[in-house]
Amino acid sequence: MSVWAEPARIRQAIIAVLDSNIRLERRGGPRSRRAGTAAAWRLLPILLAAACTPLPPKLTVPSIAITDPAFQTTLEAVTGAPISGGNTVDILLNGDETFPVLLEDLRAAKHTITFETFIFRKSKIADEIIAIFEERCRAGVRGSIILDAHGSGNVPDDYVERLNAAGCQLVPEFRPLRPWNLERSNNRNHRRIVVIDGRVGFTGGYGIDETWNGDGRTKGRWRETNVRLEGPVVQQLQEAFLEHWKEATGILLGGEEYF
Repeated sequence: MSVWAEPARIRQAIIAVLDSNIRLERRGGPRSRRAGTAAAWRLLPILLAAACTPLPPKLTVPSIAITDPAFQTTLEAVTGAPISGGNTVDILLNGDETFPVLLEDLRAAKHTITFETFIFRKSKIADEIIAIFEERCRAGVRGSIILDAHGSGNVPDDYVERLNAAGCQLVPEFRPLRPWNLERSNNRNHRRIVVIDGRVGFTGGYGIDETWNGDGRTKGRWRETNVRLEGPVVQQLQEAFLEHWKEATGILLGGEEYF
């Protein structure tokens, strides 16, 4: 299936080019107009190429009742993740419940922290996380951090410099966008993973930004459900992080300090 069958995508690409041209023209003068037109025509083929990326077929799922004995094994097979018991799961609603617990557990790390997120922006909560990583890495904790190239594309240089100086291992641009791989432009890293000493894990829908702080009832702030995990399921969370760490660095992490 090709998005040539979806003209809306192509129209959006053309509109984006025209909009950029109009904004350049408004800045004034024939020179700006000519520069905007030239830039727009250079950009148009790239946007059209991205708009024509093939789409996967529509997913069809089997009809299996949750009470069917085959439900669990089918779910395990299609997700590639076994269902495990013996876990402790704490539900954390919004930033008010999530960030204080996350910060406390990060400060208590003794051996390793693996940290992966889509959005990491300059904010009070980000300042606190950076400061904790600095202190823990200088104390000998091995910190490994993955930030998405798009969602965290505006991460401050100061953050990167401080983490590197403290000895943390950082991938600040995971899956960067390049003109020759535009078909991967939406292949973003939306995983939110924190694993501390291979024993405590966090995941959910949070981002590291002030818009995720608060009680979820304030205008301009997100409502989000997150979880703190202990037990066998933490290994699966760690495995998901290690998959991307290997992709980004070629390094395999392992040992009892990670599992």
